Amino acid sequence: MMIQETTVFTKGPWQAGIQYDDEFGCPVMDESGREVAEAKGENEDECAANALLIAAAPEMYEALRQAFSLVRLMDHPELARFMSETLDKAAGLVGR
Repeated sequence: MMIQETTVFTKGPWQAGIQYDDEFGCPVMDESGREVAEAKGENEDECAANALLIAAAPEMYEALRQAFSLVRLMDHPELARFMSETLDKAAGLVGR
């Protein structure tokens, strides 16, 4: 199990946009204000929650990567495998 040290996704931090449009959703932007994703939802609250979750993705990826570095040294092979597979999926190494 190797950790992907470099990724091709847009570097964080990302932020959720505050404008909601029932046709276009809630934007997620990088530091420069460039849109990297757009969240959808059944209503404004769900759309905003989805945008906030997506905006947290770069930090969550890094937190999982750091936690994996510790877990793989412990006797938890199933958890380490799950974390490794999730990191690979997020880094675009699976499902292309």
